[in-house]
Amino acid sequence: SSLVTRMTTDVGHAQRSFGMVLRIFIRAPLILLFSATMAFITGGRLAWLFVVIIPIIGFFFWFIARAAMKYFKRVFKRYDALNESIQENVSGMRVVKSFVREDYEKEKFAKASHAVADDFIKAEKIVVLINPMMNTAIHAVYLLCLYFASIIIFKTVKVLGPNQWAWGELSIPQMSAVLTYGIQILMSIMMITMVITMLVMSIESIRRISEVLDEEPTIVNPEDPLFSVKDGAVVFNNVSFKYKKEAERFAVKNINLKIKPGEFVGIIGSTGAGKTTLVNLISRLYDVSEGSLLVGGHSVDAYDLKTIRDAVAVVLQKNYLFSGTIRSNMLWGDQNATDEQIIRALEIAQVTEVIAGKEGLDRVVEQGGANYSGGQKQRLCIARAILKKPRILILDDSTSAVDTKTDKSIRKALKEDLSGMTKIVIAQRISSIESADQIIVLDNGEINAVGTHKELLDSNEIYQEVYVSQTQKGGH
Repeated sequence: SSLVTRMTTDVGHAQRSFGMVLRIFIRAPLILLFSATMAFITGGRLAWLFVVIIPIIGFFFWFIARAAMKYFKRVFKRYDALNESIQENVSGMRVVKSFVREDYEKEKFAKASHAVADDFIKAEKIVVLINPMMNTAIHAVYLLCLYFASIIIFKTVKVLGPNQWAWGELSIPQMSAVLTYGIQILMSIMMITMVITMLVMSIESIRRISEVLDEEPTIVNPEDPLFSVKDGAVVFNNVSFKYKKEAERFAVKNINLKIKPGEFVGIIGSTGAGKTTLVNLISRLYDVSEGSLLVGGHSVDAYDLKTIRDAVAVVLQKNYLFSGTIRSNMLWGDQNATDEQIIRALEIAQVTEVIAGKEGLDRVVEQGGANYSGGQKQRLCIARAILKKPRILILDDSTSAVDTKTDKSIRKALKEDLSGMTKIVIAQRISSIESADQIIVLDNGEINAVGTHKELLDSNEIYQEVYVSQTQKGGH
């Protein structure tokens, strides 16, 4: 939600400030410069009044800006909480309704929105002082000019005779000109003040945007990268990984594993065992903390990032389809795929029923695939990944919404039609991986056992417990 706020609300504030700067901030200083120059040429000593007044006004502006800034900082942090509340309510709408929590969520949203409004009001109460202060300054300068001008005029005027005199250092026309230039100086300062006011409101937004833009990725391309992955062989050599360097506990630890090209590998384990973390290392979404990871015979960090990620296709349990058509979604896998290739991928994923109507591949997909069932979305995403023709296909519990019969058909098609592709399947159901060439049992981030379905049933206690729980009466 913080990132959403920075890319929407904060960007909007920055855009408005930039537009005002372009319109005013160039013109106002020029008016100030030329008016001040002419005031000195015309008014002499009287113009020094502005040299005294302008820094005083500037100090008050700085004081106001500083006082308002702390509230604007709080406002944008409050926006994060407000957007988070909105995001949770939209994405979890059904959960909110099913638990009858509408009133609670309304109260939470009202609290977040009132917090934003309260801090904005506090900030605006300070910023709003700028205009009356400027008006006061203009009238004060006007009166001071008249006062000092009258002193200069009376002290320097020369009386030549009855009804005859000669102007001294300053004449009334010159005084009028200085007053006019003074008004121009103050008006230019007021325009600059308007810009500064907007900048005060937006400087925190600009800082937050800069934090995103200045963020350096920790995973970068090597100096002399490889641009081709030979095959889908994967080797873990004593690999350990933790998400933060300062973390005490490793997410996965001491992983030693060899996967041959074209093998079907199953991974099973309890929630939090490190299954997803382990496969994320293969596409280098994270770098290993200790040990080495080889893909296609080379260290995973020796490849160009685009190359290694193009060689690995991942289908997640929570899938996402983009608004458009089935064809446009499938082309994410291969932009040059023909209709025949798309249909073949849909056949392997056992989801051809979605193109059975007259629309075919042009059938509409609503945002997020809302017009398809959970199982259909999972299978469409599998088809999309197949079209990518990766060296390694990773299915991260991506058939959880598919019935057992269809799941079995998908596994059979993957084995027969994509025999050269390495397939790594994370599953909760043993039936999804029992035909695998090898099955890895993960427990608390470490490999507990590796073997075939039969070997593990004979020798591994964890695997036996899972199998019994899923095959006994009432199990899966």
